[in-house]
Amino acid sequence: MNTEWTALNPLLDRKSLMEGKLLWDSSLNEVPMDFRVPSVPYAFTAIPEIKSKISSAFIDHFIETAWQRQAHGSTPVLLIVPYLSKPHLDHLDQGKYILAADLCGNGLLKKPPFYMRLSGNPNLFPSPTRVARPYSNTSAQAAMVLLEKKLWQGQQQILERMELRGGKMAKGQLSKVISSYQQDGVIRREGKTDIIVHNPGRLLDRLQQEWRQPEGEGPYHYRLPPDLHWKELIMKANEKKVKWCYSPEYSLRRYASFGEEGPIVLWTEDPAFFWEYGKTEAVNSPAFSQLSLTFINSPLAFFQTEEASDGSIWSGPVMTWIQSSRGMPASRKPPGDYTRILSTSAILN
Repeated sequence: MNTEWTALNPLLDRKSLMEGKLLWDSSLNEVPMDFRVPSVPYAFTAIPEIKSKISSAFIDHFIETAWQRQAHGSTPVLLIVPYLSKPHLDHLDQGKYILAADLCGNGLLKKPPFYMRLSGNPNLFPSPTRVARPYSNTSAQAAMVLLEKKLWQGQQQILERMELRGGKMAKGQLSKVISSYQQDGVIRREGKTDIIVHNPGRLLDRLQQEWRQPEGEGPYHYRLPPDLHWKELIMKANEKKVKWCYSPEYSLRRYASFGEEGPIVLWTEDPAFFWEYGKTEAVNSPAFSQLSLTFINSPLAFFQTEEASDGSIWSGPVMTWIQSSRGMPASRKPPGDYTRILSTSAILN
């Protein structure tokens, strides 16, 4: 019995998983065993493989191995782990022949034509080294910075780049975030310090699923005076170091032209500047708006922003890509894949 089983001693006394729907009679061992789902009924033979933790890279390997075993007529493997999250199950569900269950009541039994999936039960075995939401809030800064290049020579280099891009994170938190990304198979370590981003697409997918924009007030809508010179106004804002940027959705126009102009959409910490210097007039209906302001007092909103030569400050490329991939009509999505938006990131060129 391999050492992975030692971490899951509670299994040795159990005779069921998946909320009591998956049953067996004899003690678990790494030999072909008979399992059954009485409620269907359905029965199968499989070899239990118990892991104390899994990564996305392991799931890729497990899916491929399960396919090969099926093709060669070999006894399938039943993967048993402490916890299968929804992303884990979604990833496993990409395979055609999958048997997997956890100790929390979740699982996937997929052997056509039979299919049963249970998810949503909480993790009863949280890892102390894993960040609760590694792709959201402050932790998301690390993911966004990692997309800027493939090879990082240690965590200090990541912290320095993060600070350069307007963010900040404690060394201890970054260490846990990096460990979480490694578990998810989006990065790998090489040597003592090097960190390699070997699956940027998956990193983007996790950001798309979990990142949420910082909370703010608004949007509030205004009309602009006809004699206002917008470029002069934003240059003045930059001179006074007003914290502002075009919203991610508005920033999409850097990469594609839209049929309708629409209002200028800003995020800012200092709306009073635009009221005073822009001489704006509040309007009740967005239909008559020329300027839409959202008040956000969070540095996370302005992380990775990019200032153009004309003074325009655009949302960061990763936030812009996330916005373009979430629920926007096809007519407003930029053409091509995310490499157009993330063209400033060397890793995606």
